[in-house]
Amino acid sequence: MAVNTAGAEDSPFITPDGSTFYFFFTPGGDVPVEEQITDEVTGIYVSRKIDGEWSEPERVILQESGKLALDGCPFVSGETMWFCSAREGYTGVRFLTADYIDGEWRNWEWVGDKLTFEYEVGELHISADGSELYFHSPRSGGKGEVDIWVSKKVDGEWQEPENVEAVNTDGIEGWPFLSQDEEELWFTRFHLGYPAILRSKRIDGEWQEPELIISQFAAEPTLDDEGNIYFCHHFFKDGKMIEADIYVAYKRKTPLIQHEERWGIYALDLATEEVVLIYSSSERISFLRLNNAGDRFVFSQRSGEDASEFEEICTVGMDGLGFAGLTNNSFWDLYPSWSPDDSEIAFLSWRENDLDIYVMNADGSNVRELYDSGSHDADIHWVGERIVFTSRSQIWSVKDDGTDPFQVTDPPSAGVWGNANLPFGDYDPRLNPDGSKLVFERLLNDSSIHGNYDIFIVNSDGTGETRLTYTGYSQGLASWSHSGDKIVYIVAAIGAEGKYDIHIMNSDGTDSRNMTPDYFPNNFLCHSPIYSPDDSRIFFIGEWWE
Repeated sequence: MAVNTAGAEDSPFITPDGSTFYFFFTPGGDVPVEEQITDEVTGIYVSRKIDGEWSEPERVILQESGKLALDGCPFVSGETMWFCSAREGYTGVRFLTADYIDGEWRNWEWVGDKLTFEYEVGELHISADGSELYFHSPRSGGKGEVDIWVSKKVDGEWQEPENVEAVNTDGIEGWPFLSQDEEELWFTRFHLGYPAILRSKRIDGEWQEPELIISQFAAEPTLDDEGNIYFCHHFFKDGKMIEADIYVAYKRKTPLIQHEERWGIYALDLATEEVVLIYSSSERISFLRLNNAGDRFVFSQRSGEDASEFEEICTVGMDGLGFAGLTNNSFWDLYPSWSPDDSEIAFLSWRENDLDIYVMNADGSNVRELYDSGSHDADIHWVGERIVFTSRSQIWSVKDDGTDPFQVTDPPSAGVWGNANLPFGDYDPRLNPDGSKLVFERLLNDSSIHGNYDIFIVNSDGTGETRLTYTGYSQGLASWSHSGDKIVYIVAAIGAEGKYDIHIMNSDGTDSRNMTPDYFPNNFLCHSPIYSPDDSRIFFIGEWWE
């Protein structure tokens, strides 16, 4: 910040609107107190934000001309400042208040014996409604060396302080800051031997176990209404503080997710968590795939007067432009997959007795049946010269001319119905970029109506089957990164609780984690995730649940 110098700045206080900043300054952290009180420099300063820039700090005068005072630890509420001071006419350090009148602080007066001697009030913060005074103190009856206490105002009088036990330890806790809504208590704790900033949340009127926010050498937090944290960073040498500066950590703004229709194709940046809407539709979108050139999506979309009856194959550019419907009929066309050279698209179609594998040119022409196993064929993916698919709850593979079909997996109890939404077995195979391995999910347990699945990989010839997850979530629709070392998939439910979150893991099953940004609302569901060509983004179908 512009307020920092080669000297020491600490005890920051920012007004809620973020426009006025108070702090303590002394030319050096090692300057003795007896010199600070006479140097006419050490004291409280104020800087104001003008056109987005902090002004040159000015010293706040809180003593009559010619009289000595060493003022610090400012707290401002409206037109009143609380501050601590060692000054002529008083012994020791005491808290005083001052009033802001006509652009100056005036009428400073001592707060009295009760707060100073009986309560032993240290650096403090008063709630926005003026009813609670939080402060730190080494007073007796606490849990540690220094604790945080709260005194409540009743009939204009501050009551006997209560120990804020939820945040205190046998060490040092202090420098409290209470958020404007009075639901967050920020403070300093000595963590691993050095100061750190923690936060406790008030739930149902009770302070909760605090969480570590900034560590190490960070102390004395103060926040504006936007949640930006201003704090002090102390510099030590040989165990002594030699300098202090004030820093600010800006709270990341919660992005807004574009919302036009119920369904959309979105791009999630894995580094920034920013989401961009690419294409939107009022009709359901399913089974998203990106072509190998990396510039066009194919997917299925419901259509027709009865939108629950028909589904058509469609494409759109990666920029959301150039939408094209490739099929237009009274059949159920779905689950498209690009050929390696992007000249053709394989898809499933229910044109006779069951779902079979069809192929057409990328412009929708020359539709022809490629393969019919005699049963429902599903979940297709095309890499190289082979197409993998599901049939009879098993994974199969067939050449791209419809010949040489063979069974890849043989799951236990394949095709047997239980209590889940599908029979036991294997589903949704996806080949890795070189076609040597495939990933799929297996229904292993039916204790949940959504199905308890785990994710497996296997060599394309059916050897080397390896289980990657052991969670039993309702999860799947996995896809490989273009580098081949990551897998992205959807966790649709955990037990009976719906999720529809995006997860990724290494291709050996390690480092599994939820990549769904915290700001996604609960009614925004993620489907069909795939990697961008450079693996920096995840494209997915987003559904606004109604």
